[in-house]
Amino acid sequence: VLGTSPSPVAATEAPLPDVPGYKVEGVLGHGGVGVVYRAFHLRLQRPVALKMLLSRSRSIPTEHERFEREAKTVAALR
Repeated sequence: VLGTSPSPVAATEAPLPDVPGYKVEGVLGHGGVGVVYRAFHLRLQRPVALKMLLSRSRSIPTEHERFEREAKTVAALR
C-alpha cells in the first residue's frame, strides 16, 4: 500500500495511521524511505506488512519511483 508517514522517529511515537481496509497493529521497522507497519487485511483476513513513504521522501521523484518499483517487485513474488 502506498502512502506517507511521518519521520522514522516520529513514526514510533506517533499514533498508528488509519488505512482503509486494514487494522494497523504496530511498527515493524523503518528506514530512509519509509516505515513498515504490521497490519491485518480485513477483507482477506490475513496479516500483512504495509510500507509507507516518509512524508519528506514524497517530494523526491526518484525516491517515489524506487518505492513503487519495490512494491511491484514484491507483488510479483509467489
